[in-house]
Amino acid sequence: MARSGTSRIKRDTTEISLWTYPCDAIERLAANPAEIRQWREEDEATTSIGLSSNFV
Repeated sequence: MARSGTSRIKRDTTEISLWTYPCDAIERLAANPAEIRQWREEDEATTSIGLSSNFV
């Protein structure tokens, strides 16, 4: 999915960087959860440690 930018959250010395995405892309995913399920299935098939199963 194409990114639209980044955002940073900082507290004391800890900083987290996040990718941001266009609103229309998020709306499309919200309307089509099967696309996310497909990504997870593909990840599970190709990821040896199986992280995709942690995100249900």
